[in-house]
Amino acid sequence: MKDGFEKSVAAKMPKRQKNRNNRPWNVDPVLLTKLAQKDDLVDREDHDGTIPGSGTTAPKVDMKEVDLGAIEDLSEEIGQILFQKKDAEIRLRESQNTIQLVEKENEELKERLSGLEQDVSIKGSLETELQFLNEQLEDADFHIGKLSRILYDKDHKLSILTSEKQELESRLVKVNDQIHKKAKLEVKAAILEKDLNVAYNRMKELEELLQREQKEKTPLVQEVNDLKDALDKVYSTLAHLRIKAKKEIYGF
Repeated sequence: MKDGFEKSVAAKMPKRQKNRNNRPWNVDPVLLTKLAQKDDLVDREDHDGTIPGSGTTAPKVDMKEVDLGAIEDLSEEIGQILFQKKDAEIRLRESQNTIQLVEKENEELKERLSGLEQDVSIKGSLETELQFLNEQLEDADFHIGKLSRILYDKDHKLSILTSEKQELESRLVKVNDQIHKKAKLEVKAAILEKDLNVAYNRMKELEELLQREQKEKTPLVQEVNDLKDALDKVYSTLAHLRIKAKKEIYGF
């Protein structure tokens, strides 16, 4: 292009990203099976009062050792992710509105082209510009669709993390009741302490996972901003083309 439009706009458009590796939030089914088996063992202990194959009793466990603060931290992390997700959705809608405005301007330019059939050279030049802009719009639609799919994946993973958090809270409540009822059973208390440690470690893992999720969403916000800037360039170029067409036709 004479004015360097193609290079400047193309440089602003988002680039196609490579396929990413498996996310760290993938849950190991073997670990889930082990946790389920451990829960079954704890349920059997509620009825018998002892561990199968053992006649010993469990010691009393101090509930002050149960770290409930991790649950509050996890709730705050989830709230931050929800806020960031909402902000990304707002930016996505703004980009879509900008595309609609550009498409409207594109239609107006097409209508004006019908009156320029006598001047073949001007019409051909404008059609070339419009074809390029249409390609830019299609590329922008592709990236917006990609961002929408990423946001959907984030929502799905967030629901999984929330479900795991609720399960951990439920297990902690059950453990609290079991400790008060079976305070004198030494073996049972030891197993409950181990289960609490597993739950606490899992909550720490979820907390780290949420922090990584937050870091991964930051580039998405920047990508939406870059896309919006590129669309603003397209809109500015369309306005320039309208002025240029008027000057060439009416001799302004």
